Amino acid sequence: MKPISLTKNLVAAAVALLALNAQAVVIDGNTYTCTGSCGQLGADGNVTAPDGQYGYVTTSGSNVFFGVTPQQVSDSKVSTGNGTSNGSKLVSSVFSTAGGAFSASFNYVSTDGNGFDDYSWARVIDATNDNPVNNTVAWLFTARSTNSGTQQIVPGNLAFSVPTSTITNYASYNFTQLDGSNGQFVNWSALGAAAPGGLNGTGTCWETKKSNGGCGFTGWLDASVNLAAGNYRLEVGVMNFGDTLYDSGLAFNVPALAAPVPETGTAPMMLAALGAFGFLARRRMNRSA
Repeated sequence: MKPISLTKNLVAAAVALLALNAQAVVIDGNTYTCTGSCGQLGADGNVTAPDGQYGYVTTSGSNVFFGVTPQQVSDSKVSTGNGTSNGSKLVSSVFSTAGGAFSASFNYVSTDGNGFDDYSWARVIDATNDNPVNNTVAWLFTARSTNSGTQQIVPGNLAFSVPTSTITNYASYNFTQLDGSNGQFVNWSALGAAAPGGLNGTGTCWETKKSNGGCGFTGWLDASVNLAAGNYRLEVGVMNFGDTLYDSGLAFNVPALAAPVPETGTAPMMLAALGAFGFLARRRMNRSA
């Protein structure tokens, strides 16, 4: 009976291997390159996972200050005058399209605001152009923490803000403010654990109990743009602004860029190997009979 058990185990292993290769993977070393702090999560705190998992970029834990943002942003409201500080970004591997709609979803989460206006973005870039200043093909999403009104957080009044028409569900968008009122703060592990003194991490807020505060999350907003036939990359990023305190992050879901199923020849090879193992197992069973 041992050979039969071996055969069953081999079948199970091969099926599991095929299933693993067929799964949609949001973040891995083959599909994205990370600068700073990036990762992958399922439903976590305030951030749901409509498709089971999503990728994210966060300012928490990032020690990268240069070469992240596509454009420098300045703001006279920032008393320190430091402007953009630390941040993170993910850039996808090259993907090709014959032309048509490209869609993605985003959820901006922040514990900052009131002059220290963190911001995030997502854009499609030309895969043949490495110049971050002029390689933008389309902006998918922009957001910026603010205390001037929660509905201003998207698109954020940035110099490169996305048109609201790109966000297909913008009409129903409503920022969820979590600034300590009724004891409720932002809860998302991608922002890190709250530091001593409450200056960073989940469960904090730069300025509590403000009617127009920037602490909270946007919820999932769906973006869609039309792309011409060509080769592109997706870039998703987030930046601290004015200091390195009070973190922000951007969750994103782009099913079109999930890891592919096994390459041509991979699945047949695995099935052939399964057949060979099965043959050997049967020989062992016959010899032991």
